[in-house]
Amino acid sequence: MSRQKHWQRETFYREVFVRDQCCRFCGDKKGPFNAHHITSRDLMPNGGYVKENGITLCEPCHLIVEKAGPEQPNILYGLIGSSYKKALAESEKLSK
Repeated sequence: MSRQKHWQRETFYREVFVRDQCCRFCGDKKGPFNAHHITSRDLMPNGGYVKENGITLCEPCHLIVEKAGPEQPNILYGLIGSSYKKALAESEKLSK
């Protein structure tokens, strides 16, 4: 992994966890937590490693969200005050 990609990933995790402080799905404050990409990394420019595309989830909620249907991204974006459009715009600003 390149140094730039490593920096982007670390910044993504830090910014998502600092913003959320708990599982945004159930409110758990104990963790352990995951920084979940709302729109898949494969579908976003430069991997979507931006806080507008990330949400903190506890492990049980992460499993639930991973199995959810197509409406799931809009719900998760709403929980963090973001949208696909915002996440896309910020992701396009990342260096490759």
